[in-house]
Amino acid sequence: MGIVSNCGGGRSGASATCPALTRTDRRLSTMSHLGMDFADAARLVESEIFGDWYRDPWGWPELRVSEMEDLDPADVGLIVGKGARWEFEPSFHSFEIPKSFFGQRPAVLLDPVSRLLFAAAVQRFAVQLEAELSDWSYGWRYRDGARANNSEERDLYRQSQQQLPEAAFSGETDITSFFASVNVPKLLETMRALGCSSVPADIIERVLTRHDGLSFRSGLPQRSTASSILAQVALSPVDDVIGRALEQGRISAARRWMDDISFEGSYADVYRLLLEVQAAARNAGLEINASKTHITSAQQKSIEFERENQRIIRTEVDVVDDDYPDLTMTLISDAELLAAEDAVLTKPKSQSRSELGLVLRSLWRSRRFGRVAEWIDASRWIPHGADHLSRYLREAGNAGAVTVDALNTWFVDEHTSNWPHTDWVAAQHATAIAADAMSENSVALLRSWLSDSQNAQKLAVAVQRLASIEPQATRRALRSRIDGVYDPIQVRLLTLGLLASGAPISAVTEHLNRTPSLKLLTRYLVNHKWKLPSVPDDFAGTEGAQPGTVTVD
Repeated sequence: MGIVSNCGGGRSGASATCPALTRTDRRLSTMSHLGMDFADAARLVESEIFGDWYRDPWGWPELRVSEMEDLDPADVGLIVGKGARWEFEPSFHSFEIPKSFFGQRPAVLLDPVSRLLFAAAVQRFAVQLEAELSDWSYGWRYRDGARANNSEERDLYRQSQQQLPEAAFSGETDITSFFASVNVPKLLETMRALGCSSVPADIIERVLTRHDGLSFRSGLPQRSTASSILAQVALSPVDDVIGRALEQGRISAARRWMDDISFEGSYADVYRLLLEVQAAARNAGLEINASKTHITSAQQKSIEFERENQRIIRTEVDVVDDDYPDLTMTLISDAELLAAEDAVLTKPKSQSRSELGLVLRSLWRSRRFGRVAEWIDASRWIPHGADHLSRYLREAGNAGAVTVDALNTWFVDEHTSNWPHTDWVAAQHATAIAADAMSENSVALLRSWLSDSQNAQKLAVAVQRLASIEPQATRRALRSRIDGVYDPIQVRLLTLGLLASGAPISAVTEHLNRTPSLKLLTRYLVNHKWKLPSVPDDFAGTEGAQPGTVTVD
């Protein structure tokens, strides 16, 4: 399925409309410092939250657009006026996300202040950077001075693919490990040449240099719209050689979706340009993926497009629950759903994440749980769909299609076995069971995560569930651990856990005050009288079964 957007942030299988600015939005949009619009940056960050690799139990309340009004620059480490600068050091929490059965993505979480400032700084220069992009570059970009909607970008990209000239050859390639391979010094040099300077440019440089210098990461942070906008700039040398070939008439058409590149012309001209693209990419510190570099006839490419369209599962759009009021979800049409489910369960390991999400989401929305036991058996083979599977299993439990005892037994058996589940997968599986439905063995497993895990998603689930199940014991466990924790993301979770489990405000402020990048959270809690926002039902697992009858065929 196509990647679409939440007001510009790419999401697979989900889209959101960008609502018209309200009077409050217009007032907030004037709240800026050093040319950076924090309300707009918060709007961008909010657009990334649904479908993000990390799910926060409380939805990052300190980064909401409504919290940007009257923001003190000091709360985000900005010194304004003479000697203007950014005083915070960005920090990253690293973890791995399965992108397929075999593949893992190198993920990071930026601390809240750095995430907001990075988005604001990139947006400060977005219009300047847009001027360097060709019309045939699609996705994660600005057009006509505004952030483009990725669903519309995907439609334009597909249209360009289907308008292949006759009697031509089509060349295609992409970049190996693109984001991780971006040469940060070269990118920063290019941005300076484009006139990007002052404090916002310093913020971008500090975030990227810090990330690139990590022993376990390189290039650009992934799953970030701000990074994606910068990634377009990193490909400007490649765009230049393609643009020249278009101007000279050596090729008849070209298109690029981030690092997926294709163009048409005679065989000799297409081959020549592929060599030029390879040289330009290498000069920029990038390498094309030889295994994905091909030349085919335009006629053959048209046949491939037609076959792909025949394989596309017919879809319809439905509205999800109140947790995400601006979001719509793509679902499989009812007539094709059971065949799609059968195809996935026949070869679960070979399915893409987007396909798994589409099928599982459609099944629970249409309340078809007749093969829930087979989905449980397939759980080891679809680590990249663990979040979608867990939501499906939770809904199946709510509907009575599987017992709570069976879900608890599955969860404990899987995550006390020797099977190499990643931390992210384990955390997602835990969300299949609401706090009040967890067995003693499941609770014991979460206690071990709270005590020992370094993974933010495991901590998030453990903190939220245990604070609800056994608040007094959880407060003791949190107090015994938090003094030795310095990762801002972990400190944030443990501190919120203290508050959720009933610790006094003084115990919470002690740890917030020692972590500068949590000043936005302190500000939020003070403004809201130290009351935490509600945990979304789809994280807590507390939503009831949807009305209607369970379909078991």
